[in-house]
Amino acid sequence: MSEKPDVFVLVLNLLTVTSALCKICFFRLTLHGVAGARNPRLHREYLGAATVAAIAVVAWLLVPTEAQGGDLTSPSYAHNDAAFTFVIVLIGYYAIVAARVINWTRQLIASWIRHRRSAPAIPHEAPTRRPAPAQIAFYIGIVIIGVGEVVRFVSDIFKLTSEVLARFVPEYVPALTALKPLITTGVRFGHTSFYIGALLPLVVGAITALGIAVRQARNSRRVTPLWEAITAEFPDLAYRGTRGVGGRFYRRELEIRDGLVLLERYFDPAVAEYARQQNGGNDADEAVVAVALIRGALRAKRAGNPVDDPHPIPISRAETRSRDVAWLLRVADAFAVAEKAEGNFVTAGTS
Repeated sequence: MSEKPDVFVLVLNLLTVTSALCKICFFRLTLHGVAGARNPRLHREYLGAATVAAIAVVAWLLVPTEAQGGDLTSPSYAHNDAAFTFVIVLIGYYAIVAARVINWTRQLIASWIRHRRSAPAIPHEAPTRRPAPAQIAFYIGIVIIGVGEVVRFVSDIFKLTSEVLARFVPEYVPALTALKPLITTGVRFGHTSFYIGALLPLVVGAITALGIAVRQARNSRRVTPLWEAITAEFPDLAYRGTRGVGGRFYRRELEIRDGLVLLERYFDPAVAEYARQQNGGNDADEAVVAVALIRGALRAKRAGNPVDDPHPIPISRAETRSRDVAWLLRVADAFAVAEKAEGNFVTAGTS
């Protein structure tokens, strides 16, 4: 046998101590925010984890070299004081952290349930009050973490019990050694569950953000013809307060709406009435009527012919932001169709 000590068990357990500390920090931040991370109690958590790690290192160094490998945590070495101390201190710390995490997950789930039950019911706002996918994923992740920590806690208690029995009732060692794979599986399940639960809302949030970015990019392309026509008429409209894909669409939306305000004196009621009559009278699509008004106003603006009694600025009159944007997109789509049929304002000057 090599005389060099096998440090794998030590390193693995030190990483596990760090992982347990990460769980504590995760829940402190979740429950108390950034202020919880700055709380002196969290500094005591660092000190506690460092103390456990220091005791584990000292105990490991005192264990015979032949026992410093994978068998160190086996009940067969429970008779050795250093090995026994190594296991009891580490597993005891893991069990305490698991119990605390179980309690924290219970608090979070109970708080969410109370919040959902106490939320006022507002029928016309119900569609906008649904939890975001990342929020749902967060609580699903909390449940996954809680289940994993229950399994981890039970495994740790079994490990502590087997270690004590092996030390004081040596004849149980063979039977207790046979249980080690089952205990190890429970511990690994707890570890895996924590990282799945913690990463789930991040992954769902990233996927949701990607979907929003794709949708915003598509919307930005849809309003491009209308935006180009208006900003060509009003070059000083540029709004430079946002960046990114979502920011580009938002900027173009603002510039379009500002341009409609600047065209206020050129919206001709006769153009609106003609467009309405040509498209079904009172049942005409208001987006088509709005496009006729906008194109007519652009022509009048270029010709310098304001209207004495202008038509009101075309707006959606929607009650929600999503419906208002949907109206603007319909107008932009209808404007693009008109561009293909009647000519392009930017390249042709007037149509």
